[in-house]
Amino acid sequence: MTNVDTAWLKRGIIVAAADHSDATLLRYATEADVDADPQRLRRIVALCANAAGADGVVVRPADVEWARKRCPNLHVVVGFPDALSGDELMRSIRAAVAKPYLAKLPAKIGFEISGQHFMSSLSAACSTGSTHGDLALVAEPYFSASLATKDRCTILRALSSLKCVVALKLDVEAPVDTAVLYSRSSGRIPWYARSEGLDYATFYARVAIAKRFGCAGVVAGAALWRSEMATCAVGLNPELISVMRRRIDQLRQLWRNEPFA
Repeated sequence: MTNVDTAWLKRGIIVAAADHSDATLLRYATEADVDADPQRLRRIVALCANAAGADGVVVRPADVEWARKRCPNLHVVVGFPDALSGDELMRSIRAAVAKPYLAKLPAKIGFEISGQHFMSSLSAACSTGSTHGDLALVAEPYFSASLATKDRCTILRALSSLKCVVALKLDVEAPVDTAVLYSRSSGRIPWYARSEGLDYATFYARVAIAKRFGCAGVVAGAALWRSEMATCAVGLNPELISVMRRRIDQLRQLWRNEPFA
């Protein structure tokens, strides 16, 4: 049994993701080819804290201690880089349990799955991580377009059977079909919608449908904050905070007002 606090990972939560490695999402409109300021990820976290209403935030390992001090009312999830191989996944999971200030927090790791063979690597990595310390994994599988529906179901069932996996972060590209599939296959654990760089209006429309078929909440990045960060010249301002608060409230209302289909 893990000692990581995961009780808050329940139905209806809204979590803002601020662990993006894609620098283009963090540029202002005037910066076409200029590297993004890494401090902007921290400004996004501060924006979430000031807007209020979010349950948590996903941050890079380097920002964990800062986020816990800056945002004491937000739950923190450690967002590790996406794993492109079984070896990379193993390294990320070992890192998640190796450092005391990371070991007591849920870890979010994304990984591309092109077939069921990846599951053996994932199972071994989770087993190793659990052996060396507490591990609570928010798993974010990316399915290749060619992967058959039955294989996706098999993989999601296998993920949900791993004791260390406490939640799934999944796409809502086809909100009815995928939501039904994910809900039937995820078993005991909740699954949350990721935004995949969508604009907020598109993302909200898809989540509103997916929620009716079992989506348990949102772990979203750019859909919540990208357009505002792109036009904001410096730092935070009351208008940005107001926009973020409205979006968080609008998403939360979905779980307050709509029953399952």
